[in-house]
Amino acid sequence: MILGSNRSEYASFAYTNQMKLSRADTASITSVTEMTSLIQSAITYGSDLHAGFYVEEAAQKILSDAGHKAVYGYRNLWGENPAVTNEAYSIYVGAGHGSDLDFLCEQYGGLESSVAPGAIHSANLDGRKKMSNRMQNYMKYFMRNGNPNGAGVRTWNTWTTGDNVQRLLMFDATQTDTALSMSAEYLKQNAVFETMQKNLTEAHYNLLVFSNMAGRFFMPEVVPEYPQTPEPTQEPGETSEPTQSPGATPESTQFPSTMPE
Repeated sequence: MILGSNRSEYASFAYTNQMKLSRADTASITSVTEMTSLIQSAITYGSDLHAGFYVEEAAQKILSDAGHKAVYGYRNLWGENPAVTNEAYSIYVGAGHGSDLDFLCEQYGGLESSVAPGAIHSANLDGRKKMSNRMQNYMKYFMRNGNPNGAGVRTWNTWTTGDNVQRLLMFDATQTDTALSMSAEYLKQNAVFETMQKNLTEAHYNLLVFSNMAGRFFMPEVVPEYPQTPEPTQEPGETSEPTQSPGATPESTQFPSTMPE
């Protein structure tokens, strides 16, 4: 079995879902810069969860059946490199949902984007065609033999777990040639949420997981809550006193400037 995903699976959904949110949901966003940053975070973390669901989670469940044959995993990266497309395309489109099928079928019309017009151009055509050809060769061998490896293609390792194991074939291309590599990348759902909690404010985290990504098939039934900072603990018998500046009158003995009549 071959399992595949694209690096920026959630890119188009991140934007459209954000635009569908109510004013009440986005009331805390105070600037275009903040909104842009939030959408970029949705693309990054939503794509990690989305892509990981397609490959990593699926592969683990399939291989839990001891009788199942080998699994091969890939991830398409084309569109992430601004030197191949352009900066806007790499940020807001990237290797979007379904773009791997465009390459497999050698039909590049689906890659066009109103967000970054002109990113699909003659200068990157040779690289696109060579990547398409390489993908087609892998699929040809797999359909014939149940194994994507064969003459003229680099070795595609089977999927396996473990640290620093080359388990994923990364499809990419420069403007003129393919740029394939094996990777040890492993997108784990709990690690993605932990990274979000580390890098995002509580407000932004909640807006993404409980609004923008809410109900998506790749989300867990119980979404991790943002961790709360624990209250400082006191030793038995200790009392907590409010701090005050030197010379200030304690609050309990301060008097109003005018006395009531």
